[in-house]
Formats: sequence, structure tokens, C-alpha cells
Amino acid sequence: MDENKKNSMINFDNETKSLVSYATSKGNLPKWHIGNYWYKTDAFGYENLSECLISDLLKYSNIYNHVEYKVIKGIYNLEEKNFSVSKNFLNENESILTFYRLYFLETGTELSKEVYKYSEIKDRIKFVVDFISRTYDLNVSSKIITSILELDMFFLNEDRHFNNFALIRNIKDDSFTFAPIFDNGLSLLSDVNEYNMTTDVYKNMDKVRSKPFCNSFEEQCECAESLYGNILKFTFTKNDVLSEIEKYRAYYSNEIIERVITIIFEQMRKYQYLFY
Repeated sequence: MDENKKNSMINFDNETKSLVSYATSKGNLPKWHIGNYWYKTDAFGYENLSECLISDLLKYSNIYNHVEYKVIKGIYNLEEKNFSVSKNFLNENESILTFYRLYFLETGTELSKEVYKYSEIKDRIKFVVDFISRTYDLNVSSKIITSILELDMFFLNEDRHFNNFALIRNIKDDSFTFAPIFDNGLSLLSDVNEYNMTTDVYKNMDKVRSKPFCNSFEEQCECAESLYGNILKFTFTKNDVLSEIEKYRAYYSNEIIERVITIIFEQMRKYQYLFY
């Protein structure tokens, strides 16, 4: 590695005071809060490619409230690694509260346990939508939750537990708004331990299971859409995908890049109704 390039990178081994953890369905992982930015490294394969590319493609959609990410190089555990970086979306006097935390504060019980008391998926979704709408006076809950389920189906996000839905609380007036969509890293088969690179990509796609209302992406979406309609719409083309992914070739192998392209093109074919 070029020594000048190495010296210009952030050495996260020296950022122990900025180190915190975040929860995924696969365990707690490290992230760093430095200045007004958050940094995460790849832990399972190419999560940061997924995170950043999905952020890029959401610009070609009717979802405007999402976190923007980019990839940088950094040093961690004495090695050069890829990191995603995103700006802190909280302003002064704001705090983030996940659905899990909100429900626990209101009731003292776990949301996931309450949800699964209902046998019908529609009832599970409606229970959460009604709780958020009623408790926090947010009449857009049905649209936002539905659009996130559609997003996760398209990009095969296996990590949308109730800590990845969140509201922002304004401490001054105790008002609530939806947090931007974040944490899409465990999408697009990014965990290469679970979805290894030697297995047929289509077989791997069939293996992915959804959260949080059931383990089928399509069943979740069909139920939400039957209640609230189809919300998410994309406008990107295959050429847009190829253009947006090109910059990540400097960070990830051609094998990974081509796998991601294959996945997205297949999802475009499969879910044409999500496009204008």
C-alpha cells in the first residue's frame, strides 16, 4: 500500500473513545462516531457496498427520507478495510427511539412477542401501524412501514428487526417524526458466510428470510399492500444500476460486483410493479 495513502486514512484502531456497537440479527458489531459522522466496517462480506448502493438507488425512488452513505478506506485491526460513512441525522435536542424501545417504554413488554400473539400476518402489521399512529400521532405510519417492507423485499434485507424501525423525538416539544431509513447493509446477499460466493446466486436468493412480521418477504408485502396499497416506486434502469455501481469497483472484487448486479437485475424482472 502507498504509504502516503495509508497515512491519510482514518486509523480506527486509534479511535477507541469513539467506538460503540450496534445491534444486528447476527450480533452486535462495532461502529464509530467521529465528529458528526458514523462509520461502519464490513463484518460479513460486503455490507457497505449494499448499504451505499441502496442509498444511491433510493435517489431514483419516491422515498426521500433515507440516510446517504459512501464508502471509504480505513485501517482496523492493522488492516486496510472498507468503511461506510454517513452523516449523523439527529439535530440538537433530538434523540432516536426504535420501535422496540418505544413499545417497551409504553408497555413494559417486547413488541416482537406481542406481534406474534396474532396468527395472521395482516393483523401483526396492523397492530404495529396502529400503535405508532395512535401513540405518536403519525398518520403516515402505514405508508412508511409498507414502503420499508417493499424496499426490503426488493433488496433482500434480512435484518429489518424492530430496532431498525425508528422515530425521532424532539426533546423540546416532545413531538415525534419518522427516522430516515437506515441500516440496509445486510441486503443483496452481503453475508458471504451465509450466502457463499460459490453457491448459485439464485439458490442463495431463495434462502433469504425476512423480518419482522414473518419469514417471507412476499407475504409481508402482500399483506401490507392489501391493507394500505403499493407505496414504493423506483425509476432507475439497468443502465442506472451499472452507472451507480461502477465507483465501487475500486473497493470490491469483480466477482462481488457482478453478483450484486445479477441480484438487482433479477429483482427488477421479478418486481416490475415497483417501477413507474
